[in-house]
Parts: sequence; C-alpha cells; structure tokens
Amino acid sequence: SQYVKKYVGKNAYWNGALGCAMMIDQTVLKEVGGMDSRFGLYGFEHVEYTMRIYRSGLIPYPWLTPKNVQDYIWSFDALGSYEGFNWKPGSSISQSEKDRLIEQNQKLFQNGSGALGFRAFD
Repeated sequence: SQYVKKYVGKNAYWNGALGCAMMIDQTVLKEVGGMDSRFGLYGFEHVEYTMRIYRSGLIPYPWLTPKNVQDYIWSFDALGSYEGFNWKPGSSISQSEKDRLIEQNQKLFQNGSGALGFRAFD
C-alpha cells in the first residue's frame, strides 16, 4: 500500500492516520485524558489525540496497526465506495459544510491549540 511506511513483524507502520476508530484502555484516560471536544466533526480530533498518546510514551509509534489491517477496514473518505456496496443513506451534511469543518479543525490543530496536554475526560 502507498500509505504503509514499513512492516515490522506483525505490525504495519503507516504514514498517517487511517480513520476514526480507536481502542484505548484506562491507562490512556488516566495519563492523557479524553479527546479534545474543541474539535468538531470531520478532522484532526483523532490525530491530535493520537499525538498526545504518542508523546506521553504509551505507544511506540503514532500510526501503528496489525499487519494487513487494510484487508479488514475500509475508509470511504480515503478510498471512496467499492463495487457491490450501495451507500443508501448518503451523507447528513453537504460537501461544502464538511470542507468548512475540516478547515476549521485543521486551523485549530495547526495553530498549536491541539496536543497541549491533558484534557479532562467527561
């Protein structure tokens, strides 16, 4: 895959975030806190959270998954639809609104407002 940086053993090291699903345990919540609620829909909330977890030393690399995880997940944002799948509900917001939200979150992240430290978990 063009997004895989390298494979080591059973792990894949990626060039960036794959999507928006995370599994964490109580250690993360105690050390890092929760996700930053200043990020709204569509963008950078998972990247910012992952970077805080990585900077805390709890994980060895920010974009690490089991090898061949791409065989089991699908990102519609990155890859679009695929043959045989009909996404009937469609999006609940327009593309222009989604683009606006992404831009807003990107500015929050790039201005250093994200990844500042512990965020209380509610």
